[in-house]
Amino acid sequence: MYYIVNYKLHDQYMEKRAAHRSAHFDLIKEYIATGEFLMGGAYDDEKDAVLLFNVEDVERINSFIKVDPYVLNGVATSYSIRKWNMVTGDIKHTSLLE
Repeated sequence: MYYIVNYKLHDQYMEKRAAHRSAHFDLIKEYIATGEFLMGGAYDDEKDAVLLFNVEDVERINSFIKVDPYVLNGVATSYSIRKWNMVTGDIKHTSLLE
């Protein structure tokens, strides 16, 4: 099942993320390796970011969020998780593991 996570970002997102970006990507790599994390990124206005997951149980996403350095350190100030019913398309992404 697909889920979209929306992170609301700190007003000083670019400055605040610097110290935590590497650890955030290390966590993402773990979920890419299992095929659960498909893609993510911030909007141009740097107010929100979207993460796309494909998981059997939403608890996997909750586990991600509980340890995500962006959440733990206030880079993402809040979040929402919504189930997404993909109807058409083919998801291909470039892995951070490559």
